[in-house]
Amino acid sequence: MAKEKTAKKQAPAENETNEKVEIIKIISKLTKIPEDNINKNSNMHFSETGIDSFALVEIIFEIENRFDISIPQDSLVSVKNVDGLVKLAGKLRKK
Repeated sequence: MAKEKTAKKQAPAENETNEKVEIIKIISKLTKIPEDNINKNSNMHFSETGIDSFALVEIIFEIENRFDISIPQDSLVSVKNVDGLVKLAGKLRKK
């Protein structure tokens, strides 16, 4: 029984990791920035990583399509980096 609880606790972290991997792939594909660089700098502000506002719009659109979610514009105001985008996408997928 204890093993079942452990598995349930690990599942969200695994889902978040999978989401992060997918989002990093999307960003890399659209910006031509290597995935390793995006992952290493996932807590840096988008502008510091070379992702401009036009690229960010494309990234958001692709994430919405990939995860079948709708990201409200007002939610994006607080998203400053890849980690924030991963958290927002994960939150919206759970709804």
